[in-house]
Parts: sequence; C-alpha cells; structure tokens
Amino acid sequence: AILFFVMEPLFTLLGAGDYVQDCVDYFTPVVLTMPVALTGVVMANILRSEGASRKAMYSQILSAVLNMILDPFFIYDYGLGWGLAGAAWATGISMSVSTLLLIYWYFFSGKTYLRIDFNGFRLDKELDMAIFRVGFPASLEMVVVSVVSMIANILLVEVDPANGVAIYSTTWKIIQVVMIPIMGMGSSIVPVCAAAYGLRKFDNIKMSYRFAIFSITAIMAVVLILVAFFADYIVMLFTYSDSTAALRPDMTYGLRLSCLFIIFVPWGFVTAGLFQSLGMGFKSLICTFFRKLILLPIAGFLGIYYGSMEMFWVGVVIAEIVGTLVIGVWGLFVLASLMRQRRGDVPSKLYS
Repeated sequence: AILFFVMEPLFTLLGAGDYVQDCVDYFTPVVLTMPVALTGVVMANILRSEGASRKAMYSQILSAVLNMILDPFFIYDYGLGWGLAGAAWATGISMSVSTLLLIYWYFFSGKTYLRIDFNGFRLDKELDMAIFRVGFPASLEMVVVSVVSMIANILLVEVDPANGVAIYSTTWKIIQVVMIPIMGMGSSIVPVCAAAYGLRKFDNIKMSYRFAIFSITAIMAVVLILVAFFADYIVMLFTYSDSTAALRPDMTYGLRLSCLFIIFVPWGFVTAGLFQSLGMGFKSLICTFFRKLILLPIAGFLGIYYGSMEMFWVGVVIAEIVGTLVIGVWGLFVLASLMRQRRGDVPSKLYS
C-alpha cells in the first residue's frame, strides 16, 4: 500500500524524468500482483532447498513462456491495447500462474519431500530469528542497490545531462544478463553449503566454495571473450531505433570495459552466498554495501572531474574490482576460521 503513495517521487529519484507516468502505469499492476508473485518466489526457493531445483526451473520457464504469449495480446491494439500496463499485467498473471503450479506441487501432488501443513501451526521464535538473520539482510541488499542507483543517476546527470542515465542504465541491464550464470551459482551454493554446515561437514563447504568459484570463473572467461568481441552487435539489439543510435559508442565502450571487472565478480557473489549459508546474513549485506559504497565516490569523481562517461566507467571498474577482492579475501578468512572450528580451535558458538 505504501508503494502507491511513493511511486512518483521514487521514479523521479531514479531518473525517470519525462517518463514518470509511464513507470507508474507499468508498476501499478506489478504492485497489485506482487503478493502472489512473492509467494511463488518463496515456494520456488523451498523447492531448491530440498534439491528439487529442476521443478523450480520448470515454474520459471512456465512464467517466461506464458509472459511471451500474453505480452502481444495485452500490449497491442489487436488485443487489449493496454500498452505498458498490459506488459505489466502479462508479467503479473504469468508469475501468478507459475505460483499456482507450485501450490499444486506442495499441497496436492504429494510428490515433494517437504509437506506444507498449517494444522497446529505456531510461531517458533528461535527458528523465526534464524530466518530473519538471513532474510532481513538479503532484503536490505536490494534496498542498498536501489538507493545507490538513485544516487548514481544524480551523478550521471552531472557527467552527461543528455544521455548519461540512459547509457548507464541500459548498459547495466546488459551486464546483468551477462552475469546471470554468476547469480545462479551464487544462489545455488547457499543450500549446498547450508546442508554441509548443518551436518558439520566443513570440508564439503570448502570444496563447494572452491568448485563454485573456479567453475563459474572458467565459464565466464569464455562468455566475456564473446561479449567483448561481439559488443557492437549486442548493443545494437538495444539501440536499433534512430533515437537511440547515438548511445551506441558509449554503451559499447562501457560493455567492453565491464568485462574487466565481471571476471572477478564470481568470487564476490559466491562469497556472499557462503555467508548466507552460514547464517551470516549481515556479512553478506556488508559485502553489497561495501561494493556499492566505494563505487559512488570513485566513479562519480572520475566522471565529473573529466566530464566523460568513459571515465565514469573506469571508476565503476576500479570500484567493482577493489570491492570484490576485499570481499573475497574476507571470505577466505571466514573459511579458514571455519576449518579451525572443525579442528576444535574455535568455539562453535561463534558461527551459530
């Protein structure tokens, strides 16, 4: 309910400019369908926690395919003709249908390892706090990212008043697509290491941590070579109109330069996942906060001082590399302490 009252000023802070109303039109259906969609997200994560990641993937595929089918009908005049709002409704309905599939699996199929039953349900303070210690910091991470995005947009207007926000935000969307394998590996390590931690198999935690970092780094090395080589063509997919063609040079430069820091990102993401699996949610939050905190002054100073988007991107690369290295080293110290705990040198209560 609060979002309905803060949408317009929020989008203004995010740099929507003349498109605030379009953003509101899109976001309103998203807010209305959010409770059902978030229920689906929670249930999909429960599936992953019991090792049924394939079922969770099926629910996501169902949502994506249905979204693609509904989009044209909801958006264009030969269907409902709802425009941007139609796109949002298509997304919300698709995610809701996906949630219904998850509800069927858990409440009616009887084929899941865990059974959700509300009979005799009562709150468990200790368990609730354990969930809160991981879940609350993870939620705050999203808030930190959004706040940093707002401040970055303000800095970008100073660097390039005409196109700065468009160049950065669109290029960053491409970067996020490139980093999907990293995010997947960072998420997948959480249930694996959490299970190993619960069984006190600390060697398995160390092995999983190393495997996740080395495997995804090797995969990303190949992906980033392809991205750097085909950057012009990738950017063209997002700047095909005459009005956006002028953004291509800066976007291509930013995308190619970002490959320099993305190769380090697996270490940071996997370390954050390790912290979450050990119940160290606030350490994961500090990781995100630190990376984003150093990004703003470095990128902002270089971009504004030299008055160019190129130097802003240089600042982003420097900040991301430094931030990731610090987080990765911290992860190694935590892992070393965990191994000492296995030998009995450290009291287990430090990691409870």
